[in-house]
Amino acid sequence: MVGDIRLWDVRASSTVPVWGVREKDDCFADVAASDSLSALFKVGAASGEVFMADLRRLSGDGTSVDPWVCIGDGQRAGAATASRRKDGNGCRIECYRSWVFVARGAYAEVWTQVEITSEPGEKKVMRRNWVGNGPSMVTADGEEMDKIVSWAFGGGRMALARVDKRSVEVWDSASGTISGE
Repeated sequence: MVGDIRLWDVRASSTVPVWGVREKDDCFADVAASDSLSALFKVGAASGEVFMADLRRLSGDGTSVDPWVCIGDGQRAGAATASRRKDGNGCRIECYRSWVFVARGAYAEVWTQVEITSEPGEKKVMRRNWVGNGPSMVTADGEEMDKIVSWAFGGGRMALARVDKRSVEVWDSASGTISGE
């Protein structure tokens, strides 16, 4: 599997992309861009892991340096790529404000940027949290949750729909607003 990602400057009259990359190893299953984090995020089709590329550091045609940094489990990503697995099939990724949401089958995770030093503006890393109970999410009846098929974001809420369900789940952040604004 091979995937191309290309970026254009909408202010330019040229139809030639300003940056592009052709992926061969852990091609993307889904890609999203975040204005507030100045980054591209992808879910690897082989590994299902989350990768990040800093938009401020992209240069040239994208062929000389791999822009992706695995913010998930790097060892798992390497093993999945080597064995040609397809753990990322069906995964979805979406950026909303300063959060990055990933749907993996029946559960969702959210990635946020946190500072790891006491000095403001110093070292920042991405951390993962689960929406709900994570991969072991079960209903009150003890049944496994159904696959997430659609989601939408607005204000401090996320609404999601599951396969074969006639209801919508609405997740509200504790403060009613997304932090980091």
